[in-house]
Amino acid sequence: MGFTGLIIPYAHAELDQSILEPFNNNDLVIIGKIIQVKTLVSENKTEYNIQVDEYLKKKKSFDMITAILDGIRPSDFSNPLDYFNKPYFEEGNQVLVYLKEEKGIYKVSPYSFTVVKKGFAGPPTVIWPTGPSKNYFSQGDEIIISGVIEKAYLYQLGKSEEDSNLYLVILNEKDESIVSEKLTVGLDGSYKFPFQRKGELRIPGTYSWEIQFGHTSGGGEFAIDPNLEIWSPLKQLKSGIPMEEIKCKESLILVQKYNGMPACVKYQSAITLTGRNWIKSFWIGASGEEIANSTGIVDVTIPLGSSNPDTGKNYEPSIVTIVLGINNTVRWTQHDEVASTVISNHDYDGYGFVSPHLFPGYNWSHTFTKPGVYEYHSMPHPWKYGKIIVLDNEK
Repeated sequence: MGFTGLIIPYAHAELDQSILEPFNNNDLVIIGKIIQVKTLVSENKTEYNIQVDEYLKKKKSFDMITAILDGIRPSDFSNPLDYFNKPYFEEGNQVLVYLKEEKGIYKVSPYSFTVVKKGFAGPPTVIWPTGPSKNYFSQGDEIIISGVIEKAYLYQLGKSEEDSNLYLVILNEKDESIVSEKLTVGLDGSYKFPFQRKGELRIPGTYSWEIQFGHTSGGGEFAIDPNLEIWSPLKQLKSGIPMEEIKCKESLILVQKYNGMPACVKYQSAITLTGRNWIKSFWIGASGEEIANSTGIVDVTIPLGSSNPDTGKNYEPSIVTIVLGINNTVRWTQHDEVASTVISNHDYDGYGFVSPHLFPGYNWSHTFTKPGVYEYHSMPHPWKYGKIIVLDNEK
């Protein structure tokens, strides 16, 4: 494999690169047992006396080695795998140690690790996730799937010629696999995967992820909420969101163009564009939902000849009073020979309305969900006007 002096007896073992790479940068590599630990506080060092069980690189004649680690073992570990993955050894531990000789002194590499800790069957888990950092993200946020694995387990898998690779699988809400990749393990046993490295992975929704490592696995879930700064109406539609559930930025309303595509425009623009046959339909009001609390429909007629201002004809009736929960749906039916629309005079705090073009014989309904007085008119026949008075149901 290109490592000078490598004498691993299982030379064809599938050892991970994170285990093999330090061979190049060190003079000796041994498997051994910690016989004695000395803390050199004044020098901020730790001295280990190690009984050599096996030389993995550059075999020597002696069976005991004294080696120095820069630093002192911390009193606690925020990540329990650090207790196993870092060279903070205790007496009785079996260890894999990378050693560099400097002026007759062997220095312990920080990538050395415990193979077996005395009194421990193993760490609490061989996979310790550290990310995602939270369960909910806004679209466009950085999402990192990260963690640490036990290096001793990685070493044992490779030694036994089992698959020692680390795999990540991410599923969407439909349990479809959208990511299936082999991850690179760092020299310290860490891994990291930036989920949003590709634009198509920014789709809002709930995702589940799983890390597969040898005979073990671990994972979790996270959700991405829409960010309307980057999530256009067309992207929402193409992602599978129903037309009526597409979200717009504040102060804009959702419209459907005559080509079937969605757009978000200002209320006044919707009125203008409707008159130009640009808009087929639109949704306005409390998040665009239909409130299914109406048990009755009030009919308004657009009479024949009303497109001619000389006839003096108007909506029939031109003033309607309705009650929420009783008869709060109004239906306009076109009896004239010329198409026209029904448009509220104002936005009414998001509760205004605009109909599509009503051709002869067509009708359109709107359900009112908030008490108030709603004045409206026709386009392109502004002389036709009406008023809807919506009363609260005070039962």
